[in-house]
Amino acid sequence: MGENESFLREAVCANLDFCGLEIDLNLNRVTRATETKISTSRSKIDVWVIPTNEEIIIARNAWAKISTP
Repeated sequence: MGENESFLREAVCANLDFCGLEIDLNLNRVTRATETKISTSRSKIDVWVIPTNEEIIIARNAWAKISTP
């Protein structure tokens, strides 16, 4: 969720400081579709942007459904 949307990642993480989460807002804003840790070194929780390819996952699942007897 939010692989290409920094504002969405920021919104999701906005109120999680109570559990020690801290994101690097500048790094979050420049990161797009690359595997990158966007939490600060002080954060107690790691937050990563992980690229995905939903289309290939859907295609593989569909193929598995039609190719099993």
